[in-house]
Amino acid sequence: LLALVALRAGGWQPWLVYSVFFAYGGLAFSLYPLSVAHMLDTLPADDLLSGCSGLLLIHGIGAAMGPAVAGTAMSRFGPSALPGFFALVLLALALFLTARLVANRGERPHPTTFHPMLRTSPGALEMLPETDPLPANKEGY
Repeated sequence: LLALVALRAGGWQPWLVYSVFFAYGGLAFSLYPLSVAHMLDTLPADDLLSGCSGLLLIHGIGAAMGPAVAGTAMSRFGPSALPGFFALVLLALALFLTARLVANRGERPHPTTFHPMLRTSPGALEMLPETDPLPANKEGY
């Protein structure tokens, strides 16, 4: 939504344009950490390493290709193509996520309960009776 607002920001005061892009940047930079958190919640423990490395690879490919595609669009259509590029990429992401949520509705591979732990150490987890210790894998760790 902020990318679409920025498309109309051509006649605005510079401080307002900077404010819109600052808010957009703050929201856009939260996408990767949210993706990692969602992936960690849904993947089985055995697939976490490969999932993290795959997500990092996809993020790196997008970080390399995005500026090239945006720069090409800006050279062809002018500076206002940058917010349009942002809007198109985020729309494609939203459509993909909506399709995935509809396809995987209600599936949780390992449902767990939430244990809030405010201002504590990792040792406090051992004192919770609801939590079971993790079983040792084949290598013993």
